[in-house]
Amino acid sequence: MKYKSLGISVSPNHWDFERNKPKSNCPNRDLINKIILAKELEYQKQILELKSEDKEFAASALIVSKVKINIKTVYEFYNELIKELEQAGKIGNSRVYKDSLRSLEMYYNGKLDIPFSYVDMDFLNGHEKHLRQKNCKESSMNLFFRTLRSAYNKATEAKHAKKTNYPFDDFKISKFSIKAEKEPSQRIISN
Repeated sequence: MKYKSLGISVSPNHWDFERNKPKSNCPNRDLINKIILAKELEYQKQILELKSEDKEFAASALIVSKVKINIKTVYEFYNELIKELEQAGKIGNSRVYKDSLRSLEMYYNGKLDIPFSYVDMDFLNGHEKHLRQKNCKESSMNLFFRTLRSAYNKATEAKHAKKTNYPFDDFKISKFSIKAEKEPSQRIISN
């Protein structure tokens, strides 16, 4: 058994130590019971989630404060990746991410202050349609979408995107032809 402080003080005269509940004569008894119940439900939810994922856990692990992760937007995460690539001297890769970001911004009419959960099938299909209307080459679309998929995967690893929202299982990048068409003078003519 583990104990968790709720930050509420109750006089020992108003506390039932056997039941770990406020006595009936406790001032604000209903409010205190409500706070206790909410915390119990929170832990029960965590336990159910862990059990459904077949993960082992200990009571002490449940009460450890979790570090809150600040979710980054698509724009923020892309820029973070670009800076990391530039600092690592991978200028070519950073340019690929910059081009991908620029194509997304053009589609989304400006800055992408959206979470990765917005990047779903409708978003991807709309982006593809936008690129086709701009007469974008298949090889460029292939590169843009592979880069977006890579950014999404990295965002998932960094906990800025959820695996359950992953759209690239259904949106197939392989549909974009990356074969370069040969010029007529380069074609082999057989007699």
